[in-house]
Amino acid sequence: MLDLGILGPVRAVRAGRDVALGGPKQRAVLALLLIDAGRVVPAEYLAEVLWRGSRRQRRVRRCVRMCRGCVRCWVPKPRWWRGAAGM
Repeated sequence: MLDLGILGPVRAVRAGRDVALGGPKQRAVLALLLIDAGRVVPAEYLAEVLWRGSRRQRRVRRCVRMCRGCVRCWVPKPRWWRGAAGM
């Protein structure tokens, strides 16, 4: 089981041990996804919140995909998971 916390520092604990969550942007993506748990969070929203005003849109999209991919590595997949489109 994975316990996730966003009150205080963003952290994840599995089997009593902290999970390495990466840098500040990856932790911020995790926090934003947890705040909207159970809802689709568009990549454009993550980009706007985390890289507001950036002129490097191609780079921002790539960073969002990378951060999202890292978050998926930390979170265990549910039994029904079959690699749904867009996931």
